[in-house]
Amino acid sequence: MDSVLADGKALTRMQRTAISAGLFVAIAALAVGLPEQRIAYAEIVPLILVARAYGLLTSMITAAILAPALTAHERHGHVAPGGWPTFALECFFPFAVFTAVLVVVERYEEVLLRTHQSEAERLSWESERQLRELAAELPDAVRREEQAARERDLAAIAEAIPQLVWRARGDGRSEYFNSAWTEFTGLSVEDLGVSFDAAIHPDDAPQARRAWSDALGQGVVFDAEFRLRARDGSYRWFLARATPLRDWTGAIVRWFGTCTDIDSHKRAQERLEKQFEIAHRVSEAFQEASLPPQMPVVPGVCFSALYKAGRREAAVGGDWYDALRLLDGRVIVSIGDVAGSGLGAALTMVAMRQAIRGAAQIHAEPLSLLEAADRTLRPDAPDRMVTAFVGVYDPVTRLLNYASAGHPPPLVRSPDGTIVELSAPGLPLGVRRKGDCEAREIVLDPGALLVLYTDGLVESTHDYAAGERRLRAAIGRLEPFGPAILAQSIARSCLGGEARDDVAILTLAFESSIDSHQYRRWTFDSSDRFAAREIRAAFEAAVVGAGANEEQLADAEVVFAELLGNVVRHARGPCDVVLDATGTLPVLSVLDRGRGFTHAAHLPADAFAESGRGLYIVRSLTAEFNASRRPGGGTHARAVLYVERLVTPPRKRVALETSLV
Repeated sequence: MDSVLADGKALTRMQRTAISAGLFVAIAALAVGLPEQRIAYAEIVPLILVARAYGLLTSMITAAILAPALTAHERHGHVAPGGWPTFALECFFPFAVFTAVLVVVERYEEVLLRTHQSEAERLSWESERQLRELAAELPDAVRREEQAARERDLAAIAEAIPQLVWRARGDGRSEYFNSAWTEFTGLSVEDLGVSFDAAIHPDDAPQARRAWSDALGQGVVFDAEFRLRARDGSYRWFLARATPLRDWTGAIVRWFGTCTDIDSHKRAQERLEKQFEIAHRVSEAFQEASLPPQMPVVPGVCFSALYKAGRREAAVGGDWYDALRLLDGRVIVSIGDVAGSGLGAALTMVAMRQAIRGAAQIHAEPLSLLEAADRTLRPDAPDRMVTAFVGVYDPVTRLLNYASAGHPPPLVRSPDGTIVELSAPGLPLGVRRKGDCEAREIVLDPGALLVLYTDGLVESTHDYAAGERRLRAAIGRLEPFGPAILAQSIARSCLGGEARDDVAILTLAFESSIDSHQYRRWTFDSSDRFAAREIRAAFEAAVVGAGANEEQLADAEVVFAELLGNVVRHARGPCDVVLDATGTLPVLSVLDRGRGFTHAAHLPADAFAESGRGLYIVRSLTAEFNASRRPGGGTHARAVLYVERLVTPPRKRVALETSLV
């Protein structure tokens, strides 16, 4: 009944038992000997080893008992020899018992680990609590000694640096000044008491006291400039700065501060400010003298102007406005802004304004005026740039011809309240090219309001769009024919208080009423001889009423006849004759609707020519004569008559506000 191996040899019962026991001993030893990497606590390792040894012992005893029992069972014949897997049973049952025991041991190990971890956490928290209690129970003498050591180190550093160093308690009471402080002021902690206000200049003490009080109350860095009195009684400027030192609770326990000598810097700054103030006053005076002293008197037009110098910028700028009435009755308006500031900008501004004025006396056409200003600017100030707007207004036709050189467009409020922008293409003076500008025109009806301005009016808050909206709203609220302070009202609405940059404003309010005694207008058909004869008689009477003597009247009659004859020959049809005696000299205007003509200031080359002499005679008998084409066709001839004025026309409804703020 013994087991038989492959080579035919049978194993005895003892051999099988020994093999079975040896197999399980090897398995148990392997399980016990495996290193337990996750166990981090040495005190529970023996417990685990004992548990595994117990499992090993149980397996061996089971194997020793089970092997003979199986053999005896086989001998009694319950199992046929070779039919019962005795050796398999001898191996299986001990292994099953060992596996069950090993599972129980593993569970026991987990319980041990959790219990130990909980105990370790409790001990860790308890240790931390005990450490905090020990730290809180640290003797005060040790802490005071550490604090004293730190203060000795800080005092040594304070004595080594050249600045004035001081220390104060958390409540602001002074408790230490270094030797540099004592040498400069001659005062010690005992001399100063609670604070060092006694060493500060009386004019600076209130401001320094407020800054120190704010720093103490808010727990922020103390920063102030003031003058300290030296040992000899003189004062020097210092920059004082102190930072708070806090304990572990966040409470301020000390203030450490320094005073740095900035007297040289401060004195230099004061000298620069004085020089700036002098230059500012010179620029203001120069610019004030450069602006027109008064506005022209034009029938049906009310002027209002304002110049406001900025205070927050480096210096006075180059803003200007101007209005000039020519001998022929037309009005030149201009406004501009020179880039930059200071006296140089003011000088450039004067040059631009005078260039426009001078060119207007020769050829009052917007593009020509801008061209003259540009040619003046380039050789004298090639590095400067100027924006400008120029308009030529004719009271007879109410037509405004205008052109712009990169300037903010003026605004026109129509009689119905509509606001129109007078935009025109063109680069600033100094960078423009010939031909990049374009002249435009607009009819200004009675009740209209024209507002010219510089960019300082709409850029006071550095928001151009918002400034333009404020300007439009201000213009919409204006009452054009009330007191002539329109420019002042606009500035008050748009700026509020102080201007950041220079501001120039010029407004023209157009009325409907014109004095008929000084301004006469006749309309008739040039082919109607009877109407022409009546108008000629009325014209002669008006010239006599204007103060003309016999010789001047004769010249005026010749001029009237030549101009009217020119219309009959070249532009038959409706025409207008206007005599404007509101200016320095009377102006005769003849407007036709023909093909238009130009005149030459000299006699024709052919001495016997039948044409070309009339306008030359007109030019010779008048103070000034010009002719320009009308936009809708026809010609506007203007002749300034020589007439001795007996009465100076009154200046009415004229306002000029110049504010140097």
